Amino acid sequence: MWRIFLKTILVIVGLIYFLFPFDLIRDFIPFIGYTDDLALIIWIIYLVNKIKKAQDSKNQKNGYKNFRDSAFSDKNKIKTCFEILGLDENSSNEEIKKAYRELVAKYHPDKVEHLGDEFKNFAHEKFVEIKNAYEEIKEIRGF
Repeated sequence: MWRIFLKTILVIVGLIYFLFPFDLIRDFIPFIGYTDDLALIIWIIYLVNKIKKAQDSKNQKNGYKNFRDSAFSDKNKIKTCFEILGLDENSSNEEIKKAYRELVAKYHPDKVEHLGDEFKNFAHEKFVEIKNAYEEIKEIRGF
């Protein structure tokens, strides 16, 4: 939330500066006059990229979205967890473990590392989703 707020403030400050510029170095000096304008633009781009990188690292650290943070009810959460593993709610514990192992082997990020960042990111997201679903089922079923 604060990231959007900060971006908005930076954009507003940038627009105000370009509409009503207060130049440290006057623009009528050839080439040198635009130095402060260029520095402001570079500074804004740097801050926006810094915020984006911080948000990306936070998402990776948190394992994207955890099921416990979602707005699903418990019944829907269970159903969603089983759907992620490709099972129904009447599956045995052994079937759940087997499906989990197969999906983890299929979507492990190390298996698709050679395919590029896009596939690696997709595999990581899917892997975390499978892991969270399995942990939720384990917690509820008590195995």
